[in-house]
Amino acid sequence: MKQKTIFIAVIVIVLIVGIGVWKVSTSRIIQTITERGTPSLDQAALLQLQTDIQGITPHFIDASRTSDKSVKEQNIKNDIVAFLSAGQPDNKDYYSGLSLDAVGKRYVLISQPSGGSSYDEIIDSQTGKVTHITGKRSYRIASKERDVVLYINNQSIYTYTLDQASPVLVPGSHIFGTETYHSGTSDFELTPEQTHTKNSIKISIFDSSQTETAHNPNAQRNAMQVMNKKVRSVTLSF
Repeated sequence: MKQKTIFIAVIVIVLIVGIGVWKVSTSRIIQTITERGTPSLDQAALLQLQTDIQGITPHFIDASRTSDKSVKEQNIKNDIVAFLSAGQPDNKDYYSGLSLDAVGKRYVLISQPSGGSSYDEIIDSQTGKVTHITGKRSYRIASKERDVVLYINNQSIYTYTLDQASPVLVPGSHIFGTETYHSGTSDFELTPEQTHTKNSIKISIFDSSQTETAHNPNAQRNAMQVMNKKVRSVTLSF
């Protein structure tokens, strides 16, 4: 009886240790997947990008220059396409549709086409890290004094300037609860009510839990429309 009790105790200990090892292993796997910035790191393409970006003068690229890219800009785009499509050659045509928005000494801002729209990403030429920008509406602000991109989400506003590793939250722009920058005049995309200058934005805040019938300035003939209820406007500097 005593031997049977000892045998059962040993089995229990083995099971407990086994479960503990499985949990640790699973945790490590999950952590590894989370930490990997890119699924397939093409060192050759990344090294070529680092070479081609050397000596570049940081600058934004005019979106209207569809066929007037410099040799350096075209080389950088080719490097990024090769890097992003590494391990997935079937997607090379898709990535070839991207456009360069800004080139810095280390970071490159690109615009990636997606289902009739687009989204922006930041490529770190040193590490290969790709940072997705979640802005649902963006505005390029170009002036002699300043060049910046303004990104508006449902509840926050960000800016991106040359050679930044990530967008920067506009102070005071983060709102909470049912408050939103979305006017509610469209079911498919963010439709803010805003005006901006080179260093500030005036924007309306709405309550997504309430609606009202109001004039929609974006509709033909300023038609009346059911939309989110406007609660206030704020002016924020960036």
